[in-house]
Amino acid sequence: MSIRGIDYEQDIKSIEYIWLKHCTSYKEQKWEDVDGEIKCPKNRTYIKIKNDSIVAFITIRIENVEDDDNLQNYIFELFAYPKRKGFGSELLKEMQDKRQFLILHVKKTSTDAIKCYKKNGFQINRESQDGSKHRMVWRNKNYN
Repeated sequence: MSIRGIDYEQDIKSIEYIWLKHCTSYKEQKWEDVDGEIKCPKNRTYIKIKNDSIVAFITIRIENVEDDDNLQNYIFELFAYPKRKGFGSELLKEMQDKRQFLILHVKKTSTDAIKCYKKNGFQINRESQDGSKHRMVWRNKNYN
C-alpha cells in the first residue's frame, strides 16, 4: 500500500467513483464542489493505493500558503471505499505526521465519521453557525 499526491488526469475518475459511493449521505454536496477543491492551487489531494487501486483520498489546504481565508491545514474531503478498512485513518495519520494541527467540519449525523476522527485524536471544539456540523481539531503534541 502506498500514499501519494494525485495525478489529476490519471486519478480523477477513481476519486469521483469513491466520492459517488458516499453520495447517498452527502446529497447537498455536488461533485463540481469537490472537484473545485481538488483543483484549487492552495490545496493538495493525496490518495491511498492498495493492489493498484485507489481506495481513499483526502484534500487538505497546504501549510505554507498565504492563507487569507484562515483555512490552513483544513481538511475539505476525506473519503474511503470500501469503508471501515482503515484506509481513511491511514491517510489521516500521514497528514498528522507532517503537521502541527488539522481542522475539519463533520455533519453531526455522520456518527461513523465522528467516531473515526475521535479515534484519530480529533476533538470537537465547537458547532457550525447553523448547528448542523461539529468543528473538530487535532493538535500534534510532538510538533517541533
